[in-house]
Amino acid sequence: MVLYKESIAGPSRLELYRKEDDATAPPMVIELNTVTSVVAVEGKMEFMISFADSQVTFACQANADVQDWVSDINRCRGVDSDTTHTSASNGTALYDAIPGDEVFAVRLRKSQSLTFQGACILEIEKIFDRNQFHISLFTEQSPRRLIVKWQIDHIRQYGSNETAFKFQSGSKSSTGVDWFVMDTEPGVAGRIHRAVDYWAKYIVEQIRNNQLSQEGEVQTAPEPVNGVVRGVLGLLVTVALILDPGDTGVT
Repeated sequence: MVLYKESIAGPSRLELYRKEDDATAPPMVIELNTVTSVVAVEGKMEFMISFADSQVTFACQANADVQDWVSDINRCRGVDSDTTHTSASNGTALYDAIPGDEVFAVRLRKSQSLTFQGACILEIEKIFDRNQFHISLFTEQSPRRLIVKWQIDHIRQYGSNETAFKFQSGSKSSTGVDWFVMDTEPGVAGRIHRAVDYWAKYIVEQIRNNQLSQEGEVQTAPEPVNGVVRGVLGLLVTVALILDPGDTGVT
């Protein structure tokens, strides 16, 4: 699910993708001017969007995500919200790292395609003029040395729990098809997950608008609201992977 604020490319809206691996298919669209209220569901990790004659409920992976969705959607609607943008784990904004500095300390588990394993630095590298975005791993020592990088659009699926981020690289990646698991401090894996989500949707939107431009319909890419591209369980199927603490991620 992706939240867009109003731009010349369209009104404020939510776009719902039922399958992460089919993100180029036309999404279901909820225009925010049809929404009457957005509220958190008490006692559950869910929020409810109400319309004049119906309601729909979305499940999240954490209470903090519920608060962020409610606040960000209401902000795009021009409605004040009493909810806050704080993370239950560290009290800082959940989207502080999106789309600014995205550098994380991780520990890579053993995999089939890499000889390296252990502590390293994960960075989301961005080359805007080429529309290329990478998950890059560097050594901890200075000067940092590149270990491996994966283009985000060459990743097949990804997911996280509180202390681990997991993804499957595709056949176009330098590592070929393989699973990778990176252990993190509590809460960091979710930030990595949301950063990858953000840039994956950004890539799709740029491709879509380039196609429109080539067809003679020049548009400005709608700007995803800062840091609100997040997986919602049951909608983005492949980003809702839940890891067991002992899962190596190697099949």
